[in-house]
Amino acid sequence: MCQAVRQQTEVAVISYPANMPASPHSLITLKNEILSSLYNHMPQIVHIYGCWNLAVSLIVMWTRCRGFLTIYSPYGSLQQLTTANNRRWKTYMPRWITYQRRTLFRATAIIAQSNSESALIKRLCHSLRPIVVDRTATDENIANQLIVAYSTLIKRHTLKFMSQDEKIAIFIFLRIAADMDNSLKLSSQPLPKDSCTQHETAIIARLSQQQLDRITNVAEAQHIAHLLSQATKQLNLNYNFTENNNTIINNDNNHQGLIIQMKQARQNLKKSTFTLPQLISLYIALKTADSDEQQLCLQLRKSHLLSFASRMIAILSETLNLESGYMPMFPRNDLRTEKIRQRILRSIMKSFNIS
Repeated sequence: MCQAVRQQTEVAVISYPANMPASPHSLITLKNEILSSLYNHMPQIVHIYGCWNLAVSLIVMWTRCRGFLTIYSPYGSLQQLTTANNRRWKTYMPRWITYQRRTLFRATAIIAQSNSESALIKRLCHSLRPIVVDRTATDENIANQLIVAYSTLIKRHTLKFMSQDEKIAIFIFLRIAADMDNSLKLSSQPLPKDSCTQHETAIIARLSQQQLDRITNVAEAQHIAHLLSQATKQLNLNYNFTENNNTIINNDNNHQGLIIQMKQARQNLKKSTFTLPQLISLYIALKTADSDEQQLCLQLRKSHLLSFASRMIAILSETLNLESGYMPMFPRNDLRTEKIRQRILRSIMKSFNIS
């Protein structure tokens, strides 16, 4: 299996005896070997198999404490907990209580080799949701499943590693792309070159290649790479995002269309399915709304959306710099607004979810 994975990506294999004694000298030697190998290779993913002894639990702890993404596979070593004899309580339960259970919770993700092992892990730890990789398949199929799991796990954790400059840059690109929309052009003239403030230009200028790669991962997961590519062309940047035309932007320029979008946004927030393209649609709808603001507020109040709309306007004001002239009501920034921000963040993180 390692040979099949090695054909698609770089792999370093470290083996240790399953019956390693838990003496201080052997554990210190193992720790030095593990840490030296980690810092020599600097892997994106550390995949650990088995939980037969205390050394495995310590390896998971050492890798996680140093910031490495750790995937853990019990590899059938938890099946003994299902046996109904006295040996279960004398031998296996002390292992589960002392280090095996802690190992499951320390890992970034868990890969089970069968549905029965996945069900056992869920029964032992209700909050864990393992990834199932069928061990009965061929080595090539197993390698493909592992590569998909590895890449998705890296993308899912991309957002956690993003700096404040990267998050601000994404919204700068989105705002420029939204302002380039045909419905926002009052004339045939292109957008001015100074469409970014001096502070925003400085943020974009100091982005490194690694930071742009992380922004690309978010753009691909949220299907906004095409919009970010338009923004980089407008700013004459040398970085091109992978263009995809899967983004659907609603441009309803009447108050009824805006009310429908507000309803959909609230429903998607409750289901944790809110996306960045929907945020852009609200931004465009507010800037192109061709209706009386008083009548719009009255319709929002009848639909019980006035408070939600005022909080979304506050979020649009701080993320996409929505000007006060396009706000039909005063923005509201309170504790519920902060909850909406957290829901939007969870919805974006859900697009990176493996399971």
